[in-house]
Amino acid sequence: MSLGLAMASDPMTQNTLACGPTIPKDCKSITMYKGLCFEIDPQNRVGNSYPPSTEECQNMADIAFLLDASGSVAAEDFVKMKTFVKNLISSFLRRETEATKFSVTQFSSKTTIHYYFDTFPSGNWKYHIDNLKQIIGATATAAAIKKVVSDVFSPDRGSRLKVKKILIVITDGQSTDSDLDKAIQLADNKDIARFSVGVGEAFTSLDAIKELKLIASQPSENFMFQVENFEALEKIQGNLQDRIFSIEGSKVSGETLKLEMSQEGSSEVKVGIDELLNVTVSVDNSGENSYNNHIILTYPVGLSYRKFTSLQGRIECNSLDSEDGVARGKTDCSVDKPIFKSNSKAIFIVSYGFNPRRSLDNKKKIFIAANATSGNQQHSASSNLYKKKEIGVKFSIFITIESSLSYNNFTIGKSNQQKTFQQLIEVTNSIRALTFTVVIRVPVKLRDKDIWMDMDSLQITDCERSKYEEPVVTDFAAQIKKTKVVDCSVARCRVFRCKRFMEKNEKRTHKISANLSSGWIEQIGLPSAKLLLTSTASLEYDANQYIFFSAASNYTPPVRKIEAEIEVFPEPDFTKEIIGGSLGGLLLLLLLTAGLYKAGFFKSKYNELMAEHVGEADPVNA
Repeated sequence: MSLGLAMASDPMTQNTLACGPTIPKDCKSITMYKGLCFEIDPQNRVGNSYPPSTEECQNMADIAFLLDASGSVAAEDFVKMKTFVKNLISSFLRRETEATKFSVTQFSSKTTIHYYFDTFPSGNWKYHIDNLKQIIGATATAAAIKKVVSDVFSPDRGSRLKVKKILIVITDGQSTDSDLDKAIQLADNKDIARFSVGVGEAFTSLDAIKELKLIASQPSENFMFQVENFEALEKIQGNLQDRIFSIEGSKVSGETLKLEMSQEGSSEVKVGIDELLNVTVSVDNSGENSYNNHIILTYPVGLSYRKFTSLQGRIECNSLDSEDGVARGKTDCSVDKPIFKSNSKAIFIVSYGFNPRRSLDNKKKIFIAANATSGNQQHSASSNLYKKKEIGVKFSIFITIESSLSYNNFTIGKSNQQKTFQQLIEVTNSIRALTFTVVIRVPVKLRDKDIWMDMDSLQITDCERSKYEEPVVTDFAAQIKKTKVVDCSVARCRVFRCKRFMEKNEKRTHKISANLSSGWIEQIGLPSAKLLLTSTASLEYDANQYIFFSAASNYTPPVRKIEAEIEVFPEPDFTKEIIGGSLGGLLLLLLLTAGLYKAGFFKSKYNELMAEHVGEADPVNA
């Protein structure tokens, strides 16, 4: 035994725990290496050990063979497959133990179970295997695995609860059915260790190899075999036999570590909005004590380690960000060092920030991988030691749209009036460079009257004309009288699309220019009013890659109003003024006349006239 490879001190009791991971135990075909830890008190007396003793050799196992009997397997090759099975079974029986049970099943389009664990013949079993008839058909691998897992590995059919369960799948091609993932999950739920054996040229393709790896337990390189033909099966027999012996001898129980990883909050990270990316890691050990446990997380360039938070268990983490901009960063967290005891669980959060010196390079997805390691020599087949969490990435953007207020006026009653119209729209891109589109909707027709003198004259710089959009309000006059707004809800609108790439902090100005008409105003029925001719400007961008920076919870960019004030005056009518002026003049004349009369003006004039008349008459009389 090697002591001192791992030591820890308890400051409360002053006891020391010394662990040695290499205590050999000979178990016929293999030698098992297990570790022990001992408590040593301040007087150097050795106390309890953990575990209390080394594990005894375990020879019991339930081994099920699942044979591909599809039409692509030649009859002579099916015979070779049966010979391979017989040789493997013989290798176990030569160990002079009756602790191993066997089951044999073949599959094609359907699945046929020939022998359960409680019906496998104890005598003359080779004869019974030789007499199995190939059923021929398609390759329904997933259905076959499901049936073996549920029906063969059942206590009702001789499967034992506390022994190692092994499934050996021999196939010459890819499955023709679906749900292989679900079939494998069912096997994992029952702690069934799986060996996959791929035979023939079909397993030269990447998809076929991927399926073979899926069938095998993890790590797949220890549980997967490939041979060029059925004659070559004998070449892997010794290797497969040794691996099965090794699993059986150690029970593959050892530690049973199950690793889980999740991201706090939503399934995406918002760069420039979220301060931290928090990853929750949990690992539980439902098997034996585990020694020197570590969870290794790797993370992409662009993230930077900030902190860890322990929620359960003793956790210590250190981390190294990417130094060259190529290699991934690495966080190493020890779990309950030195012993992660049986039936224990640890939970912790690792927090990453965004590295200001290295960007995520506009990646739409990143991933964080976690791998559980320990000093134990064996892990159970049901251990889940690797997790990969894909996380969507969105980059924050902030774009402002501002416009000048335009003013025009018209006189009701005068036809064919037009005014030159200009309005500026300023777009500012504040956070990061990107390509986006400003969509501007301009009212162009109210019922059957054009708002602009010539539609071809309506232009917006650096923008392209697009479709027309019809209004949703039919009683436009009532709506406009109420709101004094002429927009796309009451008028037909023309859509303009202004697409361009803009750098960070770049500004761009679009100008609306046209000749504004007056013909549409009279149908509203207002003799005078101040109306707002309202266009709108909205943003379009790749929503899978960008997210608008907003205080609103939905991060939706606002729709900006572009308003132009149109003031309407009635046509001047001077009739009243003329009549009023005439009557006023007559009245003034009457008043002047009356005043002169009262002042005796007319009486004195009369006397003067009479005197002049008498003077003219006297010479005659004389």
